[in-house]
This record gives sequence, structure tokens and C-alpha cells, in this order.
Amino acid sequence: MIKEVESAELTEIDPEQEVQKFYDFCDQHQIEYELFEHPPAHTIEDAKIHSHHIEGMHCKNLFLKSESPKGYWIVTLTSNAIIDLRDLAVRLGCKRIGFASPIRMAQFLRVKPGSVTPLAVINDSQHKVKVVFEQSLEQADYLNFPPLVNTQTAKISRMNLERYIRLCGREIQWLAMMPEQGIIEP
Repeated sequence: MIKEVESAELTEIDPEQEVQKFYDFCDQHQIEYELFEHPPAHTIEDAKIHSHHIEGMHCKNLFLKSESPKGYWIVTLTSNAIIDLRDLAVRLGCKRIGFASPIRMAQFLRVKPGSVTPLAVINDSQHKVKVVFEQSLEQADYLNFPPLVNTQTAKISRMNLERYIRLCGREIQWLAMMPEQGIIEP
């Protein structure tokens, strides 16, 4: 029964309608971005194949949850980052952190697996999802994300991204990742 409910929730998401919210919000608030279309990118490896030519820092995004205390995060890292979830849990003040289910992804962000993006906080009207970025991304002029669908990449300046996140009622938590712990691949 749970699997049926999850499947129904995911099929109710209309990716074109969801991405239109992003376009409209950016137009309304005069947030500039550049859009690139490509075949579906279900993983960061797929995205690298289709978007390697796009200027800017390519990012991977994780949708994570904890039980104690209860919380949800979009964690954005450089595309080649490896993360130690135990270390991240400590840094976020949690006992344990893990991947959130596709049903929670649909419920809070209105995206399907493969389309997780910090841009999806536009759909989190309850403000349950916090936004965490790898601190090294703070130095990037441009960042690349899926704009709520995995068939496009949005190139957005870091300053416009920060403004977008603030207009969605959030602040980015910049978190230093420690290379000596093996978080970043060589």
C-alpha cells in the first residue's frame, strides 16, 4: 500500500508545470539565469556528459533527512565531492543523517529523483527543508543546477542564487568540508 501511495504521489508531479514556477519566479524577481536543454540526466555522471561545456561550477545535490532531531536538507556539493554522512550529521547537529525518500522529495520539493536542486525550495511552503552548500562553492561566479527537471541545466550566478534562496525565505548555510576526511575526490 505504501509503495502505491508513493508511486501515485510521484506521478502527480508535472515536471513542465514545476519548472514553469521557476521561470515565472525568476521573471517576476528579475533573476537572470541561462538555460541549457539536454537528454535526461538521472545522475551526476549523466549531467557531466551533457553539461560539461557549460561555464561555471557543476554541482550535485543530495536530499537528506534526520530523525533526531527531525529535519530535511538539500546539500549542494561540487560535482566530484564525496561526503561522509556521519561527519555531516555531526556538523548539522544530528545523531544520524540519510537519504530522504522519493515520497518526501515529492511532498516537500515537488521534484522526482534525479532532479533534486536547491532551486526546489520554491515549492517548500512549510519551510521544512534547510539549504546547505559546500563552502568552496562560495567562491564560484556561476553555479549549474537542474531547474526542477533533469532535462535542463540552469546556469545562475552565485549572487542571483543567494537572492533566489532568500526570496524563497531561506538562507544558505555554508559548510566547510574537510579534504583530510576524504570528502573531496582528488
